[in-house]
Amino acid sequence: MNGSHRVGLAEYVHNMEGMIDQAREHFTKNIVCVGLAPIDESKTVLFILERTISFYSLDRHEYDLALEKMCNRKNVTYGSLRGLKFHDHLSKDGVHPLSSGHAMIAERVLQVLSRLG
Repeated sequence: MNGSHRVGLAEYVHNMEGMIDQAREHFTKNIVCVGLAPIDESKTVLFILERTISFYSLDRHEYDLALEKMCNRKNVTYGSLRGLKFHDHLSKDGVHPLSSGHAMIAERVLQVLSRLG
């Protein structure tokens, strides 16, 4: 936002760790984190809905890698969305998946869950 992150990488990781810890304490030990969905940077710099915001693929990738690393450290299953061909499955803003994009995510999540037994 205006050239800086709304939520810095360290704070993002800290927030995700807190949600995992709370879920483990109150709900279940079996947690799956789904990675960050690809974006269409041609539509997100500058973001069409708010011109002071931009979304960059490099930042998304950095945050996604940090999420995966944190999941590995906390022994949480991580489901990557990397490699999904999302270009035709994103809304006009380039960030939010269309129904077809959500179907792709659901298919990937089912693949991850099926490997867990």
